[in-house]
Amino acid sequence: MNTVTEKLNPSEAPNDSAKISAESTATEERKKVKLNLKAIREKTGYHPLEWQKQALQIVNNPECQFLIIPGGKRVGKTMFCADIANTDLHVPNSKHWLIAPSYDLGHRIWDYNETWANLYFSYLKPSRANNQPQIDNQMNGAWFKVKTADSKENLKGEALTRATFDEAPEMDDEIWYRYIQPNVRQQYFRNGHWKQPQVILIGNPQGKNWFYDLYQKGLRGEKGYFSMRVPTAIEENGEIIGTNNPIAFSLEELKRIKAETPSYIWKSDYLAEFREDEGSIFKNLQRIKTGELKPFNPKHEYLIGWDPAKHKDFNVITVIDQQTHEVVAFSRSNKLDYVFQKERLKSYSREYGFAKVIIDSTGLGEPLFDELVRSGFKVTDYHFTQKSKQDLIEKLALLIEHGRIKIPQVLKEIHDELEYFGVIKDGKLKYEAPSGKHDDCVMSLALACWELEGDPIGDRVREFQNQRLADIRTKTRQFQYR
Repeated sequence: MNTVTEKLNPSEAPNDSAKISAESTATEERKKVKLNLKAIREKTGYHPLEWQKQALQIVNNPECQFLIIPGGKRVGKTMFCADIANTDLHVPNSKHWLIAPSYDLGHRIWDYNETWANLYFSYLKPSRANNQPQIDNQMNGAWFKVKTADSKENLKGEALTRATFDEAPEMDDEIWYRYIQPNVRQQYFRNGHWKQPQVILIGNPQGKNWFYDLYQKGLRGEKGYFSMRVPTAIEENGEIIGTNNPIAFSLEELKRIKAETPSYIWKSDYLAEFREDEGSIFKNLQRIKTGELKPFNPKHEYLIGWDPAKHKDFNVITVIDQQTHEVVAFSRSNKLDYVFQKERLKSYSREYGFAKVIIDSTGLGEPLFDELVRSGFKVTDYHFTQKSKQDLIEKLALLIEHGRIKIPQVLKEIHDELEYFGVIKDGKLKYEAPSGKHDDCVMSLALACWELEGDPIGDRVREFQNQRLADIRTKTRQFQYR
């Protein structure tokens, strides 16, 4: 039987005047709770993974006040937290907060609990009054509420028996120190004892922020703190040998993901490791310092990434060969009127066979995109959002890491920006340049690389492929006219 149930007791503290009777009643109640919890899990279909069983044992440890779990993607964090909330709803007078960075993230857990309540437990009543998701047990006074870090006023003044942080590393330290910590320092009385509320903090690790500090306390064995790291992939000497969630991933799938993922993302998202430093996005930079600037080759096709200048930024144009994945032309300038920026861009496009342009169309880039379209140029607009910028940079990081692009060493501006790009702020990795530096070259290069496909091929390989294609076409024609 799962040890979580051994900690739960629905009876209140025994009265001294009827100690023997109360203890006997409490024993019977404990048995009922065990049986009920077993039945509850059978209804919800929750079967803990091995790491979840270990975590539940820690949750059940009366010495555990803080459990900190840096976990990989799709390792089972959501289901684990949903089961803890559902368990608490069956413990009389439990008061459980789920705190998430946003309602979208909080609803991943809430959706499980709401579904279970509606399908299996008629005495559990979900509600969403004032946009505050809550489930009440109408039989025992327990409740479960979803709170979010983007609504700080709702994080004040409520005594709790447990708090769960989902995706804790994505929240600012102020949420913990100013709003949540006071709520979990107030003791509550249950079963004849004063108890400290328990806090579960779980999420995908970022940089060394407040979540990292709490995790270190558990590793040092400080009283009340317990830590366990749960990677999605289990590696040995860099080789994947297993997974903590075989339901979600096969070893073959994890190997494929690793091959297609930049190492800094693999380490944090799948190995659940904390990011160490700034400027850590692009790896193996020395490997790509090769090649030279080249004129137009009519046998090749080209792409241009254009990051127009805004305010104090630089206007950057990067031309890349689609066949060889080499940067063959580059322009960086500032304090140019938009008219001159457009004419310079058009000149590069014409020079390289009317090469397709991928432009940052955010803000003032939108009218520039419209004008290029009206002028007959091949253009793709790339609108920057937090997610689209992340996608753009991650593809560039993967190309660089595997040596699939070439940047001439003479282009020092690009190499310098690549080396310093990426900063840690409040323990989170930001896709931007450090203070006092620029990222225009990085963004222009990333735009130029966005539509690159496959591996680079040299001229000899390209000529061989063209010759093979010509031979096939000739034989096809000969066959058709026999």
